[in-house]
This record gives sequence, C-alpha cells and structure tokens, in this order.
Amino acid sequence: MLRSLVGSEMCIRDRYQRRVRGNSGSMSQSIKVWTKPETLSELRAKETALQKQLEEIQGKIKSLDQGLTVPKTTAAATLLCGATAGCCEILATMPLDVIKTRMQVTKYPSVLSCARDVVSHGGVTGLYKGMPAMLFQVGGKVGLRFTAFDQIKRLFRDDKGNVSTLNTLAAGMLAGAVEASLWTTPMERIKVVQQTNTRAGADGAKYRSLVGAGRAIVEDRGITGLYVGLVPTICRQAVSVGTRFMLYTEVRSLLAGANQPEWWHPPVAGATVGAISIVANHPFDVVKSRVQADKVPKGSSMLFVIKDAFNEGGLRAFSQGIAPRIVRVSCAQAIVFSVYDSLLEVITKFV
Repeated sequence: MLRSLVGSEMCIRDRYQRRVRGNSGSMSQSIKVWTKPETLSELRAKETALQKQLEEIQGKIKSLDQGLTVPKTTAAATLLCGATAGCCEILATMPLDVIKTRMQVTKYPSVLSCARDVVSHGGVTGLYKGMPAMLFQVGGKVGLRFTAFDQIKRLFRDDKGNVSTLNTLAAGMLAGAVEASLWTTPMERIKVVQQTNTRAGADGAKYRSLVGAGRAIVEDRGITGLYVGLVPTICRQAVSVGTRFMLYTEVRSLLAGANQPEWWHPPVAGATVGAISIVANHPFDVVKSRVQADKVPKGSSMLFVIKDAFNEGGLRAFSQGIAPRIVRVSCAQAIVFSVYDSLLEVITKFV
C-alpha cells in the first residue's frame, strides 16, 4: 500500500515537472519573440528595398512593352515627311543631277567639261534646268516611297512587330517598283527631255516648263510617251530603294554600337547606303536615260538599248556619269534620311 502511494506521488511529480518545462519553453519562445522586435528604421529599409525591386520589375515590363509595340505612323505623316525631305534634297543637289544626265546621253571627257558646256549654253541657271519639275517630281517620289515602304513593311512584320533583313529588302524593292510605276517614270521622262533639250526658237520653248514639256510629249507620242523607259526605271528603283532601306538601319546600328544614337548617324548612314545603291543600280540608270532621251529608235527593247550602249562605249558606257551621281545621291540620301527621321520624330511625339 505504501509503495503504491509513493509510486503515485512520483508520477504526479513527473507530470508536474514536464508541464512546467513545457510552459517555460513556450514562455521562453514568447519572450524570445518580444525581446527581438524590428525597429522602425529596419522596417523602412525593407520598404525601400522592396520599392526598388518593384521599380526594377516595372522598368522591365515597360521595356518589354516597348519592344512588342510597333510605332504607329499614319500614311499622311510619312507622305508629308518624305515629300519635305525630297524637296530639301533636290534644292541641294540639282546641278549634279543635270551634269549626270548630260554625261549619260552625250560624251564628255570629264565632269568639269560637262559643267562648262552646260553653263556656256544656258548660263548658271542651266544647272537648275527643270527645277520646278524636279521639286514636284522628287518631293512626290520620296513621299510616295516612304509611304509605300511603311505600308508594305507592315505586311512582313512577325508577332513581335519585327521585320527581318530580307523582308526589309523585299518591302523596299516593292516600294521602289510602286514608286517607279506611279510617279518616277513619267516625271523623269519630262525631266530628261528638259535637261537634254537643245532645240532653238519656239520648238525649244515649249519644253521649258513642266506642263509644256508634258504636253509636248503627249502630243508627239501619246500618253504612253510619258512611260518611255518604264522597265529600266522599275529595275533601277527596286534595286536602289530596296538596298537603301535594307542597309540604312544596319549601318545606323553599326555606328551607334552599344551607345545612344548621335545626330550625325542618320546623314552618315544615308550617304553610305546612297553610294552603295548607286554602284548596284547605275547600269539601269544609264539605260533609262538613253531611252528617255530618245537616243535609241522608238519602241526599242531594253536588251537593244543595252547592246547599243555597249557597242558605243563598251563596258565603260554603263559607268558614264557615275561619279557625279555617287556624289549627288550620297548627299541626297544624307539629307533625305536626316530630314525624314527628324520630322517623323517630331510629328509622332506631338501629334
């Protein structure tokens, strides 16, 4: 009996000690929590760190959105910017275009001798012969070119809004063909007839104005007379426009590298792609000028014109006028891309 009582007392004592130890553990844990509170400065530091992380995440999301968003430009904006750039171009490069055209249809020993001949027959103003036609023609041509390219390029964009290099070339070539068919061929036909006109008296006077020259061509050869040289003009414009648009972005990226674009990148890139495009398309330009200047029989095929030019001057015939043309087009494209990019940036920002 005594042993059972002693055993019960020991069991009760053990249970009590275990309960005390458990309570002391929970108390120590509660004391531990309360003895290490986070101070206000620590909470503010955590809040600042979380805010920075949130800003970084928002910045990444914004960058992704910009990469996926295609800049929206209207056809009216591209037409206006392109036409303005074209007018600025021709005001600066008109004399070189006159010399280039003369050298392609008449043999001259040098660029300087051609310039002297032009001035001797028409004075200094002879270097600006056909200026109204050129302002109208080049302004409309460049405006139509950029508008057509912007619209056609939309068809080649992938899901992320990007256009590959080859698709850019294809869009540029199609834009060049559209430009040549709708605008460049008839306007350059009038320009070439004006620049190579050496007729005297009343017969030559009717070619002095844009409207007069156009009317005279239509009276002589019908409406199709304005489209003489259509095929070589399409070939020339497709090659040149496609090459320029394909390489322009690449050259600008190469100039910038990992840095921000500088103000001189567009003119340098424009001049570079302009020179490259001339090397690629100049033979087509020679053929076009010979056809539009009526240096070959009416209705001659493009192959006949090529053979005729080769028989007259060999392979060198297809490089006639390339020196002033490289200078003119390089300067022209430097002006065109610089003016176009600047104007389009202003319009898309404020309109």
